[in-house]
Amino acid sequence: MLGIDAAWTTHQPSDIALVQASASGWQCRALAPSYADFLDLARGVNWDPKTRARGSEPELADLLKASRSLTGRSVGCVAVDMPLATTPISARRAADNAIVSRFGPKGCAVHSPSADRPGPIADRFRADCSSLGYELHTNTGRPQAFPALIEVYPHVTLWRCSTATTACPTK
Repeated sequence: MLGIDAAWTTHQPSDIALVQASASGWQCRALAPSYADFLDLARGVNWDPKTRARGSEPELADLLKASRSLTGRSVGCVAVDMPLATTPISARRAADNAIVSRFGPKGCAVHSPSADRPGPIADRFRADCSSLGYELHTNTGRPQAFPALIEVYPHVTLWRCSTATTACPTK
């Protein structure tokens, strides 16, 4: 699985995590603070934590090729922390409102999407995924196949782990 904490602009970097299932559970195979740094990891170049990561537009084909290089397998799922839809997003969605209602009081509200942010970046990303066979999975009530593109909102997990009475798993 390729996880992306996507910036909603091209001038801010997007964090990348590549995890892979194994017989002993999920393993983190790569972490990077930007698309460029992730591509460098696949070329054997480690990123320097003292250097500020650069923002850029995601090139999904390159990210998938780098992922295959790092794991020896094709990515089955691309999970993105960014509003995605099969139609243009111009304002807050019902899902955004539900998250704000439930988790906003706990400090885990969502940003309000607009036609400008993430707008074209999200639309291009979804279209690129689709052209490479990663269709956006939505709540259609019908079975959906892999490879897949999914929208995620992981911040509530961090809140849950910070308030748990027992330790949250790290693997």
